[in-house]
Amino acid sequence: MFLIHHLVYPLLLACALSLVYKYVLPSAIKGKICPIVMCTLPIIHCVKEPECQRMLDCMVECDDVNSERRRQAREKYKHLQFPKDPALCSYECIGLITTPTAEHLVECIGNRKCLQPSKYSDACAPIRQDQVLPLSTIPKHILEGRWRKLYTNGWDIWPYQSTTFAGPGGSAVEERDWMTSWPNGTDTWRMDLTWAFENDSRAHQFKMSSELFPGLRWNYPGGTKADPTGRTVARMWGTTAHENWYLVYYDGDVMILHVCAYTVEVQSFDALTVVLVKEGHNMTKEKIIEIQETARSILGDKFGKLVAV
Repeated sequence: MFLIHHLVYPLLLACALSLVYKYVLPSAIKGKICPIVMCTLPIIHCVKEPECQRMLDCMVECDDVNSERRRQAREKYKHLQFPKDPALCSYECIGLITTPTAEHLVECIGNRKCLQPSKYSDACAPIRQDQVLPLSTIPKHILEGRWRKLYTNGWDIWPYQSTTFAGPGGSAVEERDWMTSWPNGTDTWRMDLTWAFENDSRAHQFKMSSELFPGLRWNYPGGTKADPTGRTVARMWGTTAHENWYLVYYDGDVMILHVCAYTVEVQSFDALTVVLVKEGHNMTKEKIIEIQETARSILGDKFGKLVAV
């Protein structure tokens, strides 16, 4: 009987809260309490697990504009267009999503449409069409494989990031059910992004997969007007990112990309410039200076001033 009571009570509470949320509350209040109402059970499970509770506490603190965590985020991301964006503080909490319980809660928040439209939306770089390189600029045998991210101008300054490219026709990687074209598409590439907060194979890793369609673009109002090298679609934790990728520089084992990304759930753009280096290639100090100067000359200070990840 205890077990039945233990399970049924949270279910009844979740149902009651859902009904109140759906039919009683005005829309202005729904955004704040949506996770509590729509993800009641995942929250209950989260607060029972110390690791997940730390992640939840971090996100709650980031919701307080006067918190120390928000102040630190404004300082850390002062190089961005909108350093006061509370989402930047929440990015710092991602490192605490280290258990299935925490991932389930974050996925629930995204899947149940609890993310609200952002008040902040980046402007993307005004790249000229003659500055955009086709993906075929990089030979297929070189593009395939793992590339390390060394520099960015965006919020993605987590350490130990890499992207593995798999060409059309597939390779020895696990398929994703949601992918529409790879590996059967004749020119569709797949990318697998991995990052960790420690340079240790035993450390928790975060992974996201996406498809890259060369020569195609997304047409959301407000993005870069020039046609991109290609467009991508990526899904993670209940969100979908539609990104136009602009390859603006390639030299053997180094590439500079500007990414104009639109996240559907929050209806806003992120503008990111990244430098990727093929694994096994070491950059000299002289090459690093050259890459930094090249990024600025092509994209200007606003989009080409890079920071190390």
